[in-house]
Amino acid sequence: TVDADLQAIVETHLARAVDTLDAVRGFAVFLDPRTGEIMAAVSVPHIGPGKASNWTFTDTYEPGSTYKVVVAGAALEEGVARPDQGVEASATGEALIAPGARFHDVHKQERYTFRDAVRWSSNIVMGRLGLMVGPERLYRYSTALGFGSLTGVGYPGESAGRLRSPSHWSAR
Repeated sequence: TVDADLQAIVETHLARAVDTLDAVRGFAVFLDPRTGEIMAAVSVPHIGPGKASNWTFTDTYEPGSTYKVVVAGAALEEGVARPDQGVEASATGEALIAPGARFHDVHKQERYTFRDAVRWSSNIVMGRLGLMVGPERLYRYSTALGFGSLTGVGYPGESAGRLRSPSHWSAR
């Protein structure tokens, strides 16, 4: 299902980003949201066939900002937040969300509406909302969305990832 033109575009842009940011490596996977088919899958630097695994599918990583979608969706679904509701952020771009858990935002805002917190990808607001949703509900949404499971694309050596139960979570 890989689209050769899209694959070439992604390879070019990802290689440029890795070089510009002086990163060790980068990964990108583009899926068709209607079918889940892989349209492009790129790892930079490129390592030839048989030399290494495709890190995108075989290695386990923290989800980073991808997880904000889980928090935002759970917050809306559970009635913890509404799109136009204001949520405290930080005018300094830094906030202690829980003991030992200091979050940072690039955009320094005292408050965001929920909608703008999603738009500007606010770590601080998503951290606050995550605490409001709570670990059990976040776990339920995470597993329902496939975190900790194989994707089903059938890639050899694919890692399922790891999602510990909420009893093993901490606030930091």
